[in-house]
Amino acid sequence: MFKGFGMGWSIFRQSVLALWHNAGTALRLSLIPSLLIVAALVLAFAAVYAIPSRPGAAVTPVPFLAIWSAVFLILALVPAWIAVGWHRFMLLGERPRGWWPRLHGVNLGRYILRAVLVFLATAVPTLIVGIVLVKYVLPTPASGGGYFLLKGCQLGLSLLWGAAILRFSPVLPAAALGETMPLEDALDATVGTNGTMLALVALIVATNIALQILGFVPVIGILARLATGWVMMMIGISIITTVFARFVEEDQTAGD
Repeated sequence: MFKGFGMGWSIFRQSVLALWHNAGTALRLSLIPSLLIVAALVLAFAAVYAIPSRPGAAVTPVPFLAIWSAVFLILALVPAWIAVGWHRFMLLGERPRGWWPRLHGVNLGRYILRAVLVFLATAVPTLIVGIVLVKYVLPTPASGGGYFLLKGCQLGLSLLWGAAILRFSPVLPAAALGETMPLEDALDATVGTNGTMLALVALIVATNIALQILGFVPVIGILARLATGWVMMMIGISIITTVFARFVEEDQTAGD
């Protein structure tokens, strides 16, 4: 248990330090793509607010399907675009030229497909276990401590789901590098690391909570809230990169 936490802390620390030491490169790889996400969200909210609030008011035609399809595409594409660039920088030393990062079209497509596979391979079993627990095992929330037991199980399943995603995550940097790694090979490469992955997920959650709290501090609160999403995204991408380097490339200094 303590060994798993120690390894998890080592990976987390190295991943954060990699971002800290290469903050300029991280910004070059993510600033413009992140602005596209902001623009997509503004567009989505503008479409929603275009709906009249008073009955009988004139309705301005809004192509909701087209707008939300474009927003969904951007929200799926942009994080993968940033991730591919960061993986290639950390693993191959490939630096961005200017502020518009390369798309790496073929590798980006593979990355998104692999991300979908990882999601399905981890979300479906987690959902099934959750349904079985709620329906057949746990007491009803209204009975005694049933509510707290339910919340505890939800938290436990979330941590296990996150750990499972990290176990499968080496397929993502592999796709970014143009390599094909089956899901089974990712599990083989990370065998015996369940405690490490759980520790990593717990550290990610704790960091997110700390940043959210910081967001409520006066004066710096607004800036902190704007930065929280970017920071957590980059930490997650950096951790996946370090996991790949540690357990697939067996580079124990990855992220230093």
